[in-house]
Amino acid sequence: MIGSPLEALGGAVIAIPVAIVLLSVLIVVHEAGHYLAARRVGIEVLEFGLGYPPRIFGRSWRGTVFTLNAIPFGGFARMRGESGDPAEPGSFVSKSRRARAFVLIAGPLMNLLAAPLLFAGAALIADLDGVEITRVEPDTPAATSGLLMGDVIRTVDGIDVPMPPDVGAAVRDRVGAEVRLGIERNGELRNVVTTLRTTYPDDQGPLGVGINLHLASRPPLEALVAGFKRTGESIVMLPGLILETARSEEGLQVAGPVGIVEMVGQAARQGPEVVLFLAALLSTQLMLLNLLPWPVLDGGRLVLIGVEAVRGKPMSIEREGAINFVGIALLLLLAVLVTVGDIQRIAGG
Repeated sequence: MIGSPLEALGGAVIAIPVAIVLLSVLIVVHEAGHYLAARRVGIEVLEFGLGYPPRIFGRSWRGTVFTLNAIPFGGFARMRGESGDPAEPGSFVSKSRRARAFVLIAGPLMNLLAAPLLFAGAALIADLDGVEITRVEPDTPAATSGLLMGDVIRTVDGIDVPMPPDVGAAVRDRVGAEVRLGIERNGELRNVVTTLRTTYPDDQGPLGVGINLHLASRPPLEALVAGFKRTGESIVMLPGLILETARSEEGLQVAGPVGIVEMVGQAARQGPEVVLFLAALLSTQLMLLNLLPWPVLDGGRLVLIGVEAVRGKPMSIEREGAINFVGIALLLLLAVLVTVGDIQRIAGG
């Protein structure tokens, strides 16, 4: 009973700083997109901050004060006149709708551009690379055919099997039959032919092996290609999960701050490649969430620009402020509810 709280405290000591750094980097990358786009269209950026005030120190460069702040989380780009007088020179609201939309979409775009680089960084360290045999049981088809621990199963009867469930399904479909396994051993490809048994323990399968994911570092070009591929997969993952949840009776499990810290802590204990992989996933999800048509988010502000285009005139500052206030209040309420759910889930095991 004493060990569990101490273990949780030790995990938090690792997880919280890593989570703060990871999320802060993603937020700063996002805000850098807004900053660069604003400069490009002639909007004055008054301050680009790391962390949140109170300010520790700042230095002015090219009309922007770059600051380091006391609250060590995230960052911000403060533009002139984001909700001020449209006639103010160099202000956000004085620019055309196209220019403002470009500035708003640049933040999510930077998160999108960062994702393949993070995925590639993870792949350079260790990437999913097939299915490895971790155990060979005696007096089984695997043992008699000469399979060894460390062999990587590439194919079953010429069919690629990149994941453990693929191997399991392929051998179960061929129970009692002769199969040809394409394996890699010490960098060499070879074929092994064996006949699968019809009766077997559940933890051994027809072949008589234990299997797990095989991890290996990728060359730079392959890592970059894998990074772009996984970015595409992660973009469709969240919408797909929401659609799947809508068809099921179980609710969507959403992770809040506490849940993210828990995930980051688990990733940190597994290695830097897992942290980078998680950072890439979070970067794509941050991009998607910021494009939702919700007040105060980039997507919500894009909707207001669309409404302005339809009306032919901008919304009043008071009305836009009221909409954003309601949006912030609802987001804070949602954050509290999700955080409470995280704590209850973690406490309940």
